[in-house]
Amino acid sequence: MRGRDFRQMAAAFLYNVTGEREWEDILAAESMITTGDTPLFNKGRQGLFAANVTNVFQAGEVGYFQYYAAAAYLCCPRERHYPELYANIKSSVNKHADAYNVNFVDQRPSRRAANDARWQTSQNLHLVVLAHYIADTKARRQQLERALYLEAGWALGRNPGNIVEMTGLGQRHLTDVYTTGRNDGTPESHPGQTPFNGTEVWSPDNGGDARILLNRCYPSWTENWPRQESYFNQRYMWVNGEFTPRETMRGKMMLLAYLYGIR
Repeated sequence: MRGRDFRQMAAAFLYNVTGEREWEDILAAESMITTGDTPLFNKGRQGLFAANVTNVFQAGEVGYFQYYAAAAYLCCPRERHYPELYANIKSSVNKHADAYNVNFVDQRPSRRAANDARWQTSQNLHLVVLAHYIADTKARRQQLERALYLEAGWALGRNPGNIVEMTGLGQRHLTDVYTTGRNDGTPESHPGQTPFNGTEVWSPDNGGDARILLNRCYPSWTENWPRQESYFNQRYMWVNGEFTPRETMRGKMMLLAYLYGIR
């Protein structure tokens, strides 16, 4: 997120709270959404999203992230004085929720909707949640709910590892991750944490070197191994076992909370 994206997000929520037009004016002035096709997120020169959807999202000169400001405006309890912007945001959300998430559900044997570069743990369905919130037909809501529930089911055991991809109780939960909960009087790990499942080398010859784990695989580890099976049941290698609010927890928390809210 750029500084201007934080400014826009703050203005959007301040308008929701106060109803003062100056905040809505800033929201509109800082918006990158100029058409119904403009995505709410663009990495700019670095390219955009996963390789299999680059034909949908074209990389641009300027990177930005405006999901949260859009969410505030879509949920705004005040009168909206920028109807064209509002319409463009709704169109963008629907178009890109389909192109980036929903359309993949029936193309994959896994029926997963998440589509991040690290899709084995990330469950970032922000666009699908927003699209469901603004859906105006029963059929559309059912289509989007199916994508949401299928993705939630993946982390709760409907995956190649047949395991709940978070710490908790029971034989199907993960038991060892790089986290707190071992020596503070609490048995096992604090519940609900999802490991990163990383296989990279962040720092050599220590807990940041996944080769220490991969070199012990049989058959030998290759890029052809299913990504979801890159979890190793250990508590010391942070490159593989750490949980992070941004990369492994954010999407899952939003997804499960939203499904709880609409149940």
